[in-house]
Amino acid sequence: MHPSRPPSSGNEPVSGENQDKQGSMSRGRALLGPSSFLPRIQTKSSLFSPVQSSPAIIHLKRHSDGLLAVDERMERVRFVIDPITGCPVMPVDSDVPRFETLTLFIPDEDASGLQMLGEPTALDPDTDACCDRYLIYYGPPSVRGGIAWIRFNVTAARFGGALIDVEEVAQPNPFLKDEPGACKRGNSAREALIAACERSGAPVQHPVLVGVDPLGADIRASFGIVRIEWPNAPAANIETAMSHLLML
Repeated sequence: MHPSRPPSSGNEPVSGENQDKQGSMSRGRALLGPSSFLPRIQTKSSLFSPVQSSPAIIHLKRHSDGLLAVDERMERVRFVIDPITGCPVMPVDSDVPRFETLTLFIPDEDASGLQMLGEPTALDPDTDACCDRYLIYYGPPSVRGGIAWIRFNVTAARFGGALIDVEEVAQPNPFLKDEPGACKRGNSAREALIAACERSGAPVQHPVLVGVDPLGADIRASFGIVRIEWPNAPAANIETAMSHLLML
């Protein structure tokens, strides 16, 4: 189990010494190397692939924000994971979708963390359900300069200083179909959710279960998202996952 991951205040530019210290998106690409080093995510086939537990995917799911390199600037962004592709989805400044390549650092621009190279796909918040997922997790976004929604399609990744396969971080959620019912069930057992948060080391007075996957659950709190991880992950099915969460 993992303690809370407090949200940032929204999509914010990184200025001053933090931006000068590490440089622009081009530097991020240099850290990763060419995207051709790694296979692109194959969304249709990956949808039915079993989820694999890896240090990189655990790291990704423990965080809810990161630094997005856009041309010569860095922006602090919050994201959710698209359950169909396993890629991050986020609101961004309105000019971001026109860039061909972006770099996302989680949680910060540090060689020991997770660095992903990706291509943005513009989303329609009126028709793309993954945008609703963001609203359920965090509420309405606060973005300067107008809002656009993107899916960050991961094309290459590095974790802990080493290149990794894209599939180690971009993993669809096979529980997608059953997730809404599981969340409803979990939220009807409020005392069990409170106990689960206490066991994780992040007491929450009014927890709301917002996500369930084979590796853990996301619980919304007033201060951010609490990530609860399953023992012996991944869970084989959603019933096993809910048993871990509610201690049935």
